[in-house]
Amino acid sequence: MPRAISIKATGSDNAPFLQLWDTLAMLEAKPSMAALNYPPHITIAIYEDLGVDEVTSAMDQTFAYQRSLRLRFSELDCFQIPGFVVWARPDENENLMDLHQRLNTVIDPSRCHDHYRPGNWLPHCTLATNIAAARKDKALALIATPIEPFDVAFDIADCVEFPPVRVLHQIKL
Repeated sequence: MPRAISIKATGSDNAPFLQLWDTLAMLEAKPSMAALNYPPHITIAIYEDLGVDEVTSAMDQTFAYQRSLRLRFSELDCFQIPGFVVWARPDENENLMDLHQRLNTVIDPSRCHDHYRPGNWLPHCTLATNIAAARKDKALALIATPIEPFDVAFDIADCVEFPPVRVLHQIKL
């Protein structure tokens, strides 16, 4: 079962994400994000073969002095490989990039899923993963429409197994 290390937004300032989840859920064949029973998050890394003790140790080292990370989001985008995933892009943030780099000094990046390795990782907060083919044009129109920028604090780092999402270890930032 894959394991992911993420930062998540659990405070009330995550409301813009929840509103976007609701808006996009109307375009999905079946709502995807609320069904996870997991808050808005940014995945830092995904591993196929990392044991829980190794994850816990790596997280403790990486997040030992990390405080809550406040990120600004000002645009939506999508992945179309395979399927259609809509996500919010955080504005460039040196602290977020440093966090990713720290984790990759603790765990050899070659053990990480290719999309999450240094040079490949694209920070994002997923908003919908199940856009119906018949509604793809509406989703593309929504992505093309500018959004009101919003700030959200990411206040917890955790490691989860999925699917289904099960928290194995977490650290308050």
